[in-house]
Amino acid sequence: MIGARLLLYSKAYEKINMDKTIRIGCCAKRKSQESRVILAQQRRVIYFSGNEEQAEQMDQLIKEELEQGIIKVMNQQEILLWNRTFVIKKPGGGLRRIMDCRPLNTQLKSQHFTTNDLSKVLEIWKQNDWASLMDIKSAFNHVAVTGELEKYLAFTHRGVHYTQVGMPFGISIAPRTFAKTIQILIDRVRSKSPVRIINFADDILFLMKEREQLEKEI
Repeated sequence: MIGARLLLYSKAYEKINMDKTIRIGCCAKRKSQESRVILAQQRRVIYFSGNEEQAEQMDQLIKEELEQGIIKVMNQQEILLWNRTFVIKKPGGGLRRIMDCRPLNTQLKSQHFTTNDLSKVLEIWKQNDWASLMDIKSAFNHVAVTGELEKYLAFTHRGVHYTQVGMPFGISIAPRTFAKTIQILIDRVRSKSPVRIINFADDILFLMKEREQLEKEI
């Protein structure tokens, strides 16, 4: 299971005072009191517009995401906003379903945050370090969509309506939400282990002087 996977470990998170952050998950604040009305005016079913080959690719992705708990079927009457969804090829091979959340994003309150970059990595990097890079597959999807937000993250395909259980890539608050969530875990690791650790995007970098110790720690 990938979708909202962090919720599976809520008992463990309670011990490190992280349970509230995990359960809040991906929630959003509206830009203004009028945002609900503006989005309601855009409430209409948006049908998949790709060709038959792309539709079959979408079939497969939906099947996989249902099995992984990333999405779920939703009753049409509950949906407050449909989003355009399409398929792209990933650079390393394979396919990815993309949700175009631009109409929703225009009505979400923006929240500034700073991400780690190469300069931050160089600050903790030491000569002759051994490094290990962890790529968190479907990283954003591990964070749960909570509250009313899931009603605004719907899409339809072949007459069936779906919504997100795991946070999608297309929503504007996703990078900040994921970074805030993963940082708590990283701080916990730093307090318990000698490994130097830093996250950027959906990767986590581990650094240590000794290779054997690094392999043991991770």
